[in-house]
Amino acid sequence: MRHVYGDVGGDANRRGKGYTPYSCQKLLTEAPPSGGQTHGCPYRTYEVDNLIPLLQSVGVQDRALLQGVREDVGKQRYHIACNRVFEHAHAGQLRKVKDEGLWSASELDTILHPNTYFKRSFLLKNLGKVQAGDLGVDDPSSARRKEERDGDGMEM
Repeated sequence: MRHVYGDVGGDANRRGKGYTPYSCQKLLTEAPPSGGQTHGCPYRTYEVDNLIPLLQSVGVQDRALLQGVREDVGKQRYHIACNRVFEHAHAGQLRKVKDEGLWSASELDTILHPNTYFKRSFLLKNLGKVQAGDLGVDDPSSARRKEERDGDGMEM
């Protein structure tokens, strides 16, 4: 009953403080999900012959990329396959933040947590639209613009 009302369980940002989400490392080293469970890394839990059509159905059509994913999954390098697809899906936005120096190198590191994947994807897809504090994270480019603005206003 306490789960139903959010007193226990749920995510860490809720009233009951809940459970912390699993990192990629934990998802890749723990037992895979069993029947009726819906968590896990799709690069690990899907058979490669099901994963490739899934990626194609969400718009990943590049043959070389799909072949790289197939090879990475075959070698159990799931995190590399995941980051490969992320970089392909956000190629234009990643190029922009690198070329314009909007994000630091640490903000572009390899993704090691599903929540980081989501937050970074959201921020990249909404470049310039995200306000500081959305999703509980600061938009790196808006934070940098604010620092520049504040720095310019402090000159005497």
